[in-house]
Amino acid sequence: MKANIIMAVVGALALTAASSTGQSLNLSGATLEGSLVNQTLINSATSANDGEISTWVVSDSSIDSQGYIFIYQLQNNGPDDIIGVNFNKYLASQYVSSLSYSNVDSGSLPGHMIPSVTFTPNFTYNTITAGGAATFTGDLPIGKTSWFIAINTDVNSFQTGYALAQDDYQDHGLILAPDTATYTTPEPSSALMLLAGFACFYAVLRSRRAME
Repeated sequence: MKANIIMAVVGALALTAASSTGQSLNLSGATLEGSLVNQTLINSATSANDGEISTWVVSDSSIDSQGYIFIYQLQNNGPDDIIGVNFNKYLASQYVSSLSYSNVDSGSLPGHMIPSVTFTPNFTYNTITAGGAATFTGDLPIGKTSWFIAINTDVNSFQTGYALAQDDYQDHGLILAPDTATYTTPEPSSALMLLAGFACFYAVLRSRRAME
């Protein structure tokens, strides 16, 4: 009986390790086009440093033959879990695909941090808002570093934009983003819808914690 239990545990660990290994981003053939690392996530209410965000822009035809790949990573310094993040200056027509990776196979991302140990992505793709923002939802606890969020696009140029991260308040930080989006900032209606969505996610997260 004990032997069967041990074999089951070992098998589960092997499957977990295999799934996490499958989340590696292989950039061995990539070219780094630009980077903006360790930008402060500023709390909109208190102006406190709530964390950091980094961006890398790479080209790799084996991953995305249509345009640049924008890669983001966040670190949460508090005061609460980050439950969502959106990156401005994206249009639905520019978006090709996205995926989160637990590690990078090459040193093509200067200044990147090692993600915190977890076997599930911190953030998953939600939608492109009418205001021109790629939105992601999830949960990044205090003191943790996120997986790498890679957004494949059909554009071949970039500019400075900003990200909005939602915790108790809203944090904003500089990023690199596509430079052909129609809107430089989210439209008021879209921004309000995005905030309302984050508020719902935050309420669900709070109620889930209260039940635990």
